[in-house]
Amino acid sequence: MLNKKTILLIILILLAGVVYAGIRTPKTPWYEVEEWEIEVCSKWAGHSVPENAETTTGYYAYGTSSLTIQAFKTNFGNSTLYEIYYYIEPYEETQEYTLELINEKTQNHKKISSGTIGVHAGAADYYSEYLTDEFNKVRLVHKHGELKVPIVQR
Repeated sequence: MLNKKTILLIILILLAGVVYAGIRTPKTPWYEVEEWEIEVCSKWAGHSVPENAETTTGYYAYGTSSLTIQAFKTNFGNSTLYEIYYYIEPYEETQEYTLELINEKTQNHKKISSGTIGVHAGAADYYSEYLTDEFNKVRLVHKHGELKVPIVQR
């Protein structure tokens, strides 16, 4: 039979585990999806699996933010149509962001968007522009680093 000290030690270890799990468990701020969000995703994202997708991950403290970028380019003679879809939403605190087209070879870059966003008030947009400069990646600079994705040729 277990003595009182052993039982107390087991209870303390279990209690510490529960408290630690509660602190480390990420919390996702779910919300009701509105009709316009469904409409935009259906029109722009389509109904099929993407032809080309790339995922980049990095270490950030649990639940600090959500980020995504899709980037495409289509050549039209002397110019290229760039299309960028992006979304960033912080979960814990207000942060600044900058989104830019870059050419890693020439170090050329073009700022697309920047701003300050609050908790649960993310920024999402669609950018398109015909440019004569050549870019091969899109970079989203944020509080915890950067997310860089290639621009996919259509």
